[in-house]
Amino acid sequence: MSLFGQVSEGDEEALLRLLEQYSARIRGQIDRQIPRRFQSVIDADDILQQTFVDAIRSVARLRDLNEAKFAAWLRTLARRNLIDVLRSLETHRRGGTIRRVTANSWSASASNLLDIVSFTSQTPSRAVASRESIDRLQQAISGLPQDYRLVVERYDLSSESIEEIAASLGRSVGAVFMLRKRAHRMLSDLLKSSSA
Repeated sequence: MSLFGQVSEGDEEALLRLLEQYSARIRGQIDRQIPRRFQSVIDADDILQQTFVDAIRSVARLRDLNEAKFAAWLRTLARRNLIDVLRSLETHRRGGTIRRVTANSWSASASNLLDIVSFTSQTPSRAVASRESIDRLQQAISGLPQDYRLVVERYDLSSESIEEIAASLGRSVGAVFMLRKRAHRMLSDLLKSSSA
């Protein structure tokens, strides 16, 4: 059976071998797509790493894989990750807020963060009208992977600069924005599932 067939049947080792085989090709694609003005703050390896994490998390949805489907899927994941980072960096570069949480207390910060990840038109005060909402948010944050959690806690809840966080994590600014975007999506999913 081919590696693609093994991956279609859930073989994680086969997936890792395929990702290794495609890493140089996908990294090259990412490198070519990074605009010159952002080459100093986006590392193609950060985008590649997140792309592989996304691939591992979502491979179960793929069936009847072949080389063309697999390559197209990886290219799409990489392109989406790069677009997320570029949007965040453009907003940051223009002095935009990227809907950053800023508040004097954890409760107010939590209220603002809930508003961001809930994607609703609710006001933050309505979103955290009860202690239950704050408890669900705390639980969701604690359920995030470590780097995601650190970015949310430090950037969204403690108002550290993106540059400080990037330096302390040994990552590019672009990578931190990508982690934040993924963390917000995961928080949104966790909050939806906990309220169902």
